[in-house]
Amino acid sequence: MTFLAVSIAVNDLDQLERDLALARACHAEMVELRLDYLPRPTCELVRQVVTAARKTAKPIVATCRPVWEGGQFQGDEPERHTLLAQAAKAGANFLDLELRCLDQQDFDPDALRVSSSAKVILSSHDFDAAPADAATLIENLRRPRPAIAKLAYKADTINHCFDALDILHNRRGDQPEAIALAMGEPGLITRLLAKRLGAFLTFARLNTGAECAPGQITLQQMRKIYRWDAINSLTALCGVIGYPIAHSLSPAIHNGAFDVTGWNGLYLPLLVPPTYDDFCRFLDGLRERPWLGVRGLSVTIPHKRHALQYVQKTGGNLEELAELIGAVNTLAFEPDGTISGYNTDYAGALQAITKTLNIKAEQLRGMHAAVIGAGGVARAIVAASPTHTSTSPSTTAPRKKHALSPTILTANTPPSMTSTVSMPTSSSTPPAWE
Repeated sequence: MTFLAVSIAVNDLDQLERDLALARACHAEMVELRLDYLPRPTCELVRQVVTAARKTAKPIVATCRPVWEGGQFQGDEPERHTLLAQAAKAGANFLDLELRCLDQQDFDPDALRVSSSAKVILSSHDFDAAPADAATLIENLRRPRPAIAKLAYKADTINHCFDALDILHNRRGDQPEAIALAMGEPGLITRLLAKRLGAFLTFARLNTGAECAPGQITLQQMRKIYRWDAINSLTALCGVIGYPIAHSLSPAIHNGAFDVTGWNGLYLPLLVPPTYDDFCRFLDGLRERPWLGVRGLSVTIPHKRHALQYVQKTGGNLEELAELIGAVNTLAFEPDGTISGYNTDYAGALQAITKTLNIKAEQLRGMHAAVIGAGGVARAIVAASPTHTSTSPSTTAPRKKHALSPTILTANTPPSMTSTVSMPTSSSTPPAWE
């Protein structure tokens, strides 16, 4: 079982009681008590904190993270160890201990668990960078045989997530259970995929209050948007690639559709940096890991041209109209390992126009059309329009360095604002990904 754990930064007992009530209401499956946030921690206060948390009947992780590992506790190590020992004695199920503690003279993790059944989570955190050798680091965490080995690090790019995903996938049954998380927005997929890959837990935050680590989303988001209860080891993966991507409504829309239809899928926001090289590294990483079960991806700004180039480079199937448009907004991962590229922007735009005008597509013939803009969607609309209109549409947009060029020139459009390509006489509608 993978637990959906909520991290609670404990400031005082009144605040803790409110947060525990909210955690119960949001169906948290485990509670992490961040004791290092207590302004003046004492053994008695820790006892009261753990006793209050036990009323939730959920497993409890006691953490007192020192400043040298990215936490808030500024006292000395003997004091911190005493507080953790008190947490175990009061009934905490797990103690989160840092790997660097093993370098301390006379440190004995078993001494912290005297007269308790608490298990050790041996952890390593880096809030500044991804590890140079994650495989060696996780082995160092496993070597002392803790119950759980935890690795958390900052992801500067989504491509740093692959180390964490590999750790979870490659864990053997005779090894300690694993937690592997990439922190920050680029690392969100490691939190969302923890259950699919059999991690011991993943963390979320409450709807109120600050996150205890960069990149934590709320319990409600995990459950309502990202289908926590429906995820299993066979869940198919989809997502939207873009930069930025946090604003996208696609995950909520598609995951909602999966709920309604009962399809076992999860749709992810994928923050891929804007360069073609980063795009290629990410797509290569997915294709090298078929066990992730990626079925298809939506593509948005600024990667639609990159997607087309990638399909061409890798010898995948490219829809004729997508090649003409010069942009791909849908990637399908085929069973043979290849990737097919399509452009469905024009179909969506055409449907919006005909629905708004309450007409059929063939009734557009003879109408004049103006496309305002110079992006990938504008290209798609202009490329498809000759199929339905008897005159070419005008496209109008200022020339910008990063804008896609408009795709047709007509007599009433200034040459300085447009460019020309040959147009097809017919087009076929590509298969919709959904």
